[in-house]
Amino acid sequence: MKTLTLSLLLLLSACAPLAPDVIRSEGAPVFPPATYLPEVLEQPPARPYVQIGVVNATGVLDMVPSQVVARIREQAQQIGADAVILQDVSVRPPTDSTFNPATGGFAVTQGRAIPAFKGVAIRFQR
Repeated sequence: MKTLTLSLLLLLSACAPLAPDVIRSEGAPVFPPATYLPEVLEQPPARPYVQIGVVNATGVLDMVPSQVVARIREQAQQIGADAVILQDVSVRPPTDSTFNPATGGFAVTQGRAIPAFKGVAIRFQR
């Protein structure tokens, strides 16, 4: 029974997404955790800010991208970020085609995406 339980735990942990990787920017001030989730930006804002770190997160095959972004926001919140400049670095495998002898044609399959994002955690200058 213990072997079965251990096997199931190992199998489930192999499917779990990796924990986000937080890299603090060298020389950046340290802030307490924010009391709110950081805003998500697609490009750097016009107002002055300081970069306080980078949060990288990768999901698992066919995971919803918004779940990965939510993990980035949670980690950025922990280092006191006001916002995260998000960059999609998802892995998109190429399409694959195989010959189908029954039809005499080729079947094309799309590569299944693995969502991954890089978030630059920033703090607005006050």
